[in-house]
Amino acid sequence: MNKGETTVVNETKEKQKTYSFDEAISASTIYFNGDEMAAKVWVNKYALKDSFGNIYERSPEDMHRRLAKEIARIETKYANPMSCLLYTSPSPRDRTRSRMPSSA
Repeated sequence: MNKGETTVVNETKEKQKTYSFDEAISASTIYFNGDEMAAKVWVNKYALKDSFGNIYERSPEDMHRRLAKEIARIETKYANPMSCLLYTSPSPRDRTRSRMPSSA
């Protein structure tokens, strides 16, 4: 069986195709308009891999698709995704200079 034919089952029970290093470099070089150095950096540092080194993304396009799908999955859990931002308007107590008593 070729490395490109190996499949695994992820959390959603769908099979994921693996790619050889050369397949990923080739597709990534096209994505980076012939820049092989950028392609190698992407495959080595950013492509989705498991602990055995199996590569699950052929190019940054695959990574963008995966990230967009994950963000969409998370956003479906909230009625208004923007409402879960960490920053909110300042509270009145934020206007005070110190919370310590002046005698301290």
